[in-house]
Amino acid sequence: RGVSAGMATLNRREAEAAQRRMEEKEKDKARQELTERVLKLKEATMQVYTMVTDGVFNMKNFVWYIQDAQTGIAFGRKVQVLKTDIAEMTPVATPFMTEQQIKPVVVSNEIEPHQQDQDPGIIALQKTLVLVLDNVSILAGALVQGINNSDDVQVLVGLFKHLKTLLTHVQECSADTIQQQL
Repeated sequence: RGVSAGMATLNRREAEAAQRRMEEKEKDKARQELTERVLKLKEATMQVYTMVTDGVFNMKNFVWYIQDAQTGIAFGRKVQVLKTDIAEMTPVATPFMTEQQIKPVVVSNEIEPHQQDQDPGIIALQKTLVLVLDNVSILAGALVQGINNSDDVQVLVGLFKHLKTLLTHVQECSADTIQQQL
């Protein structure tokens, strides 16, 4: 009788050990899948980031072509959407901002010598747009930093969504800039 009771204890211990091994395997598998998802997200992010920065670069070039107030105002309206993005996303991106911070969009009234014959309204508009676009690239950079420094899928997905939204709005503005430059 004592022998069979001993055997039962042994079997129970082995069963528990086997159960623990199974659970560890499951955890490892989940960890592996998570790591793969994180890496895929990070890879996708770099592509989105490149597209955002290219788009911003095109837009900044375009800004200096604006000679006409109507064109400027129409473009400015689209850029206004980016201003809203900056306001909404800054709190999320701030922890990941390195040396560059979002700049206040305050435009000086100084006119450079080569701008003497230009409309002051257009000059102010150009300066404003450039500041907004600078902020877009700082914000995009911070979102990418966040994604590179996080392994928490929830955080990653949130940051990635912001970056994609930013890309969509940059592309909407860029569509105009390409039309104008042709």
